[in-house]
Amino acid sequence: MAKSSVFLIAALAVMTATPAQARKDASLETLLEAKTQALADAIASGDRATWLKSTNPSLLFVNENNQVITRDELMKQLEPLPKGLDGHIKVIDFQMRRHGDIAVTTYIADETLDYHGQLLKTKFRTTDSWQRQGTDWKMISSMTLGVLGDPVVLGVSGVLFFVEFLADKIPVVDSLWDTVHTVIRPVGGALLASRALGELSPAAEVLALLLLGGATLATHAAKASTRLVVNASPEPVSNVLISLLENGLVAGVVWMALAHPLVALAVGLVLVAGAVLLTVWLARRAIGALGRLRRERGTRPPGVAGTA
Repeated sequence: MAKSSVFLIAALAVMTATPAQARKDASLETLLEAKTQALADAIASGDRATWLKSTNPSLLFVNENNQVITRDELMKQLEPLPKGLDGHIKVIDFQMRRHGDIAVTTYIADETLDYHGQLLKTKFRTTDSWQRQGTDWKMISSMTLGVLGDPVVLGVSGVLFFVEFLADKIPVVDSLWDTVHTVIRPVGGALLASRALGELSPAAEVLALLLLGGATLATHAAKASTRLVVNASPEPVSNVLISLLENGLVAGVVWMALAHPLVALAVGLVLVAGAVLLTVWLARRAIGALGRLRRERGTRPPGVAGTA
């Protein structure tokens, strides 16, 4: 009978403790969400005091560019947005798991930026670790990843990749495709690269657009010129082989850019230089061939047809 009473009391204690712990966790989740939103609000204004108040001095911070920085380095980077820019970050999909004096939170940072009248929206997935220090909670680590989840962007990119993959396997379609993209690719490459570089001064932005647009034009010209020569071949095998080689080269460069960015930069510079040299060489060959054709037509006797 005594044992049964002990078990009953223990069961009642567990049953009453579980809701109490759940209420504590819910209260802590509300607190940490409010702290997180306050930190997000402090970014646009460059409010360092809020970050110093809610973070541990040994904070380890990993930003969306995969840079690992300390709290002191983060404070040096935390500056108000420049004039003409207005931004806001809304914390959504906030979740928390508590492990004693440690709490792990994850959420989506829904960022909106008014860039001189142009509205830009991005989303990041951030995971933070908090530690209880006395009666307060301090952030001890944070890691942010870019969210690749825009269905429109992913859908359009997938369709265009599929079209590109098939188009450059058919000689006539490939040449027409390259002709149209002589305008699209340099402009698109310049705009994408300028966005990747972030905020620049007007002079630096113009210089970046010219350099990056020129690099894109050089690589496209080399690709289009080479494919035009290959497409002139009557057999289809060489065209498909060159196309597959290009696909493999792109996949390799993308992997290298993610795994070894500095090596990829060096390889990219070499490829751009090679593209320029190849384009110049092919252009000279084409000009020479046209010159010879004109001379042959000019020296041909009247009424004599050329041989096939």
